[in-house]
Amino acid sequence: MKQVIEIPTHRSRRREEAEGSSMRPDPPRYLGGYKVCVRLAALLQVALLATSAIAGYAPVEGGWEIQISGERSASTSAATSGIGVVEGNPRLHRRPLYPPADKTMIWSAEELQQLERCRFRPLVLAYNEPRILFDFHSAGGLLGHLQIGLSAPGASKWLHQWSELSVRYVDGGMEYTIRDASFPGVTVSLVALPLANSVGLIVKVKVKGLREPATLVWTYGGASAFFTNWAMDAPEFRFSPQQCTNDLIALNGSGFELRRTFLKSDVAAKEIYAAPHRLTNWTAVIPGGSSWQSGMCFGDPKVFTSSPLILAQRTEFSSTSAERRDCVAVQQIPLGTAQPDEGFIVIGMGGKIEADLCAPEKAWSAAKARNQSIANRIVTSTT
Repeated sequence: MKQVIEIPTHRSRRREEAEGSSMRPDPPRYLGGYKVCVRLAALLQVALLATSAIAGYAPVEGGWEIQISGERSASTSAATSGIGVVEGNPRLHRRPLYPPADKTMIWSAEELQQLERCRFRPLVLAYNEPRILFDFHSAGGLLGHLQIGLSAPGASKWLHQWSELSVRYVDGGMEYTIRDASFPGVTVSLVALPLANSVGLIVKVKVKGLREPATLVWTYGGASAFFTNWAMDAPEFRFSPQQCTNDLIALNGSGFELRRTFLKSDVAAKEIYAAPHRLTNWTAVIPGGSSWQSGMCFGDPKVFTSSPLILAQRTEFSSTSAERRDCVAVQQIPLGTAQPDEGFIVIGMGGKIEADLCAPEKAWSAAKARNQSIANRIVTSTT
């Protein structure tokens, strides 16, 4: 039996009787007067959603979903949904994904003795428009941006610039299905999950509907070492070329390794409960790569936010210099038209990250199993 919750207004029956109003007939049970029926409020919310021009967040099994249309969405504060009011630009909303907060994955037993009072809460910020920021918390703060794009004859865009976004957050992962008029008939699907055995992320990428050859481009860089627990709209959450100044990137076939040493001027080094402050000469090491076999290149951070085509034109591979400062890592993957192209991108720190890079399919299965085991711990029933 469904329970109907009734909320009395500020005027109680006792006060009405004291004022001599008890002789008046009672108002209808669920209409105005002294009581409000929550059921009617819910029905009204559904009606508002049905007439809303822009749909908001809607509940789905295991999470929520939202449909976003438009290359630059305007404010949708008037749009309602099954969950709540959508405020601001929904493309810029973001959802944290949580890899293991296990300090033993990052530091040795000797280092951990100096970090006993340091909390460790790493997360991966996944925006509704598919771009991703890695926050390693006390292991160095913000240490890199990941963006993925597609180039085809006559069109080149990062996926977070595509106009039609279907976004779902389900059981601890982000799922994207995106389309854009610049790529007729093409659908790109992304699923981003926190890794199970290292502090990082795995992204499954699938491209289908190509009518002619294209190039998938993905890039990583911009380790600013910015650290915060509250200033979530700080400029450091957006990429700038200056964030790459102290980054050293080494290439190794279809992968890379970003090494970030810390200066006294870095925000993370000033935080007394962070590793860069407590460990002398400690360096954050972030390997990454993909299941595709195309070689990695050094990219120019000055065009990181330009189109994938422009970034690809400003890349360089050097067989004599396997590492370089002040750059980003870039991989270009040729895609055909015969069948859907599918693969994985893996980026993380510590733990079994090298094994995850060597066997991304196993890393994917482990990530799914971990998320599902966490989701199964809590069951919420509603009526």
